[in-house]
Amino acid sequence: MKFIKFLAITFLLLVYVRCDSSIAPSIQEVWTNTNAPIDGNVMALISNSSTIMAGTVNTGGCRSTDNGNTWLTINNGLSSQEYVHALAFNSTTYFAGTIGNGILMSKDNGMSWTQIDSGLTDDHILCLLATDSILFAGTNNGAFRSTNNGTTWTSINNGFPLGEHTVVDCLASTGLSLFATTGLTPYFYRSSNNGASWTSSNNGLSTNSPVIAIAVSGGNIYAITSYSVYHSIDDGNSWTRLNTGITFMPKNSIITIDNNVFVGTGSGVFLSTNEGASWNKENSGLSDTLINMICANENTLFARTLNGDIWKRSLSSMIK
Repeated sequence: MKFIKFLAITFLLLVYVRCDSSIAPSIQEVWTNTNAPIDGNVMALISNSSTIMAGTVNTGGCRSTDNGNTWLTINNGLSSQEYVHALAFNSTTYFAGTIGNGILMSKDNGMSWTQIDSGLTDDHILCLLATDSILFAGTNNGAFRSTNNGTTWTSINNGFPLGEHTVVDCLASTGLSLFATTGLTPYFYRSSNNGASWTSSNNGLSTNSPVIAIAVSGGNIYAITSYSVYHSIDDGNSWTRLNTGITFMPKNSIITIDNNVFVGTGSGVFLSTNEGASWNKENSGLSDTLINMICANENTLFARTLNGDIWKRSLSSMIK
């Protein structure tokens, strides 16, 4: 009789544990704050495998090598008061673009930084784009290109509305074409010769709002303005607006992972698994939904909120 009671109690406990675990989502299924020790506004965020690099307004650089679980300040050669506005990575090197101190590079995972701005005529770096062979920079005074990993730089502004005085605040590449956004209409430009010349490519884009960010996935190119998402399947020649299901709030950041598109907005993170035809909000566990920046590695999506916190969530919990 006692044995039967023991089996009954054990069974009930197993049922309770099973039901309880199905009700409460695991930590991988919701957003969690990484508690990065950053005393300053995060302006740049990139990931390379399990290494996450953050650039801030007044604390220089910060790095995590364990997918955001722990963080280390990395300012050797990078002033602790440095305003790091842009970050990029190619196969061997990290690059940091600053406001007022040009561009620096690190070949030891951010442990030390070296100045590389020979030929740059503007030390206010707004964006960086790194490929395996070429590095590009956007500044308050046009775009620059380096073909020797940043050792020297050349101005590439032929075709911009104000030439070398054009503000270039976003750069992206498909491998065949290079794209740039400017603060002046027409806002979107394309180059088929690595920036040697530029032509406007705005058919279907808003004429009243500049493009804030660009994301590329194969033949799909996505661009966001403050209140809209746009999609091009013809190398930027024409654009279609994609707003079905995505909240009419400021859109600040966009990335692609295979055929999936994530957008960081003023009301959280949105995901489309069908090339922008429809969107789902992915905010479970996120206490601050003012998203200014997102990035991802193979397994995790990271989001920087307006108050400077860096959050993370498993991609598999959102992409089914």
